[in-house]
Amino acid sequence: MALTYYLYSTNQYIENTVISGSTTSFAPLPGETAEVQIDFDMLPEQDYFIYQYTGGTSLVANSATSIQRYRVTGEDYLEL
Repeated sequence: MALTYYLYSTNQYIENTVISGSTTSFAPLPGETAEVQIDFDMLPEQDYFIYQYTGGTSLVANSATSIQRYRVTGEDYLEL
């Protein structure tokens, strides 16, 4: 595994939903987002929004509610 930057939402509606991943920083960060650099690999065909950052050094499965909310509102983040 390699260190990866993960961009996640700080928006109250889909809070902590992972939006994107990169080997380089997303700085300057888009509004209502934060990033974390952790050692976590995911399959290339997996959507980022199925994960949530809850602090520490790992990602966890996102809730069904947050996934549905992201599918409804996430198109703005897909432009990153």
